[in-house]
Order: sequence, then structure tokens, then C-alpha cells
Amino acid sequence: MRRTLLTGAASAVALVAAMAPSGTAGTTALALGSIVRITTPGTSLCPAEGEPEVTHTRLGTWVAYNDDHQCPWLPTLTRIEEVQLVPAQGRPKFIPLDAPQGQVVSGDPDLSPAPDGGVYVATLWSGAAHEGALSLRVLHVDRQLHVHELPTPSFHGDNNSDDKEFIAVDSGPGSPFAGRLYVVWDDFYAGTTAFRAWDGKHWLRPVELQKGAGAPDVAVGPGGIVAATMESTTGSGAIVRVSHNGGRSFGPPITAIQGHEPGSADLSCPLRPTVGVRQRAMMGARLTFDRGGDLHVVASTGQFLEIGATQTPAGLAGEAIVRHAVLRGNRVIHAEQVTTPTTDQQWAAALAALPDGGVAVSWLQTNGPGHATYDAWIATQPSGARRFTAPQRLSPASSNFPAATEAVGNSNCYGIGDYIGMVTTPRGVATVWPTTDTDIPGVDSDVLLRPAQTH
Repeated sequence: MRRTLLTGAASAVALVAAMAPSGTAGTTALALGSIVRITTPGTSLCPAEGEPEVTHTRLGTWVAYNDDHQCPWLPTLTRIEEVQLVPAQGRPKFIPLDAPQGQVVSGDPDLSPAPDGGVYVATLWSGAAHEGALSLRVLHVDRQLHVHELPTPSFHGDNNSDDKEFIAVDSGPGSPFAGRLYVVWDDFYAGTTAFRAWDGKHWLRPVELQKGAGAPDVAVGPGGIVAATMESTTGSGAIVRVSHNGGRSFGPPITAIQGHEPGSADLSCPLRPTVGVRQRAMMGARLTFDRGGDLHVVASTGQFLEIGATQTPAGLAGEAIVRHAVLRGNRVIHAEQVTTPTTDQQWAAALAALPDGGVAVSWLQTNGPGHATYDAWIATQPSGARRFTAPQRLSPASSNFPAATEAVGNSNCYGIGDYIGMVTTPRGVATVWPTTDTDIPGVDSDVLLRPAQTH
């Protein structure tokens, strides 16, 4: 039987005072709040929640995640996407996402506040007319928690092959593009990293950000500036492109963070950069604008081969380090590691602006020489600083890596998914990440939501 959803009061834990990994200069900047454990209500033999994203509105904190219902010994694909609203008071509210008969809302979620006080949800749908097709869809959950479907931004009919969709909404006061929704994704049918804007009535002409897949992200800054980041297919690292006309066109690529993909070559995870125990890892470039208008980018880099390279993987040591860069205009004004060097592996970085300036960065990190377990960490860079504060551990206990999750329909070495989520809140930030603590590794995982407040 599934555990019932835990409220903040029921899942409260003491503030973690563990030593930071390879301590960074600075002082502790955040007060860590109570944890909410997110699980899907109902019963399932082998539940597995992962790959979470998060956003915040006046109604509360919204969490979207992938949910695998089947077991490794029952290899039937029923991977679906779920959404829950966690209000400031009371229990989380589960919001079913339904697809037409024969189709499945199959995951890769992202969330962004909608102008009406609800949220937009980005997802993939499977089971369309062409077998194996994955189509990008955007749903609108209104204030009454009713779900509406926007026209798909995909443009290949029923034969789409989409992945890694991320969204952002222009909610800036006085912006000439206020209310506009932006989506970026990997279009494997066309072999591009794609971008498209929704003006409230229809999708504008798509823009090709680069040839090849880049696992992109998108953010909106002051005055309606739109920035997209992605892993460069030319091997230069994490790049940024900026639009000043509401996403109709973008400027040239700017290399924000140099480096290769993180992780090592693992024979059990062919062609996948791998960290920990059979956990695939990505550069995972993410970006946000801070309160002052500077653009921040994070990514995990290492010594593995970059996308499109032909050389033998060099990442035998499995290096994976979270790096951060700040851009002002078209120039990188500084770049640094989030923590001092460590032999542990850092990946799945996420970031959010702090309400009083600067940013916070969260990430996952392995433990010890065997890299057998992992924890979630957080650190901040105050406005104007060029170093991060000492990291704080978000997770109350370390997690074991799941094993053989591809048996439930995911691709090889999926593990806990490819990313975690982070969002700005009125008093700080909130992070979501998958955990197997208290669960059976390889069978169950849950999503943890934890706020962190500035003092």
C-alpha cells in the first residue's frame, strides 16, 4: 500500500547541521524549513516518483514529477506525469492529468505560473497515431484546479519525437510581452534544439536555437528579455542565446560555462555519462535572472565526451562538478565552481533567484570513494559576491541509487531522472529532489520538497 501524503507538520525534520562537502568560504545563509514528502495517492506495488520540477503562486507550491507505476518484473510502460499543489496550510492536493483514450501523459515535467493565478505544465504525450512518438504538450491548470490543453507547439503532426521541454512565462510588470509563454525543447525529428512562443492565442513561428539536441532551459528577465541556455553541440560547453523581441529571433551563442559532460564511462550504461551507481548524468544547463537583472547559469561539467564528439570518453575518473557563471549583457562577468574541489560527484544542478538579491543553487552529490549514495545540497551567492556560501545539506538522510529502472519503460540508467527543481518563494527558495530514503532501492522513490529562507 502507498504511504499517505505527508504534510509539512507531519514530515518536519530538524535543521541539518552536517558538514558541507569540501567547505566553501562564507557563512550559512539559509534557514532550512520542514520537508514535505510527495507521493501519488492510491496503491501500487512499485511506485517510483522522480525527475521533479516546482513553481510557486499565491495558491502555494506546485510540484510536477514523473511516476512509474510498474515493477522491474512487470515491464509495462505506465510512466505518467503527476502534479500536486502544496498549500501553505493543509494537505497537498493531487491534480489528475488525463490524456485522450489510448494516450499517456508520460512525463518530463516543467511548471511556470500562469497569468490567471494557476500554472502551465509542460509534458510529453505518448501513444499517438505513430507508435513510439512523443509529442510536446502544454497544459493549463487554472485557479480552480481544472486542466485545459493548449494546442501543441510541436509541428510534425503525429510523428513527433520531442524531449526535455522547459517553459517560462513573462510576468514582468510593464513588459511589452507580458503574459507570453515560452517553451524550449529537443526536437529529435528535426534534429534541433527548438524554441517557440505562445502569445495567448497561437504559437509564433518556431526558432531553431542550434542544430542537434541541447537539453535546453529558458528564463525571462526585465523588460521582456528572453534567454535560453543549452549544451552546445560544438563542444564548447553551456551556451546562452538572448532575444529582445519576444522570442521572434535570438542573438549569437555566448559560451557561459566551458567544459565537457560530467561523469564516467560505465559499461552497463552504454554511451551515457554516469555518476554514482548506474545513474546517468547530463550537463543540465539551467538559468535564471536575479533581482538586479544579471543572468545566472549553472551546469555540471566533467571529463566525459561532449555531444557530437568522436573521441574515446576521457572521464575515467568520473569528474562531475557544478559550475556557475554570471552574464551581464552579452558578457560573462565571472564564473566559478559552486564548491571547492571534491572527489564526490555533483550533478543535476538547479537555481533560483533570492528575493533580496543574488541566487541559490541546489544539486545532488555522491558520498565517499564508492559513490554509492547521494544527498541534496544548497548554497547561495549573495548579490555582488563572486563566491558561494558554505553548502548546507538539504536531505535529512542519504539515499541509495535505484537500480534497473529501465525495466519499467525508461531508457537505460534512468535511475532517479535527469534533473531536480528549484523556485523563488516570497521568503527564499524551495527545492524538490528524489529520495530513496525509507524506500526499497530500485523499487520505490519519493519526491521531497524543502523550503529555505533567508535570515
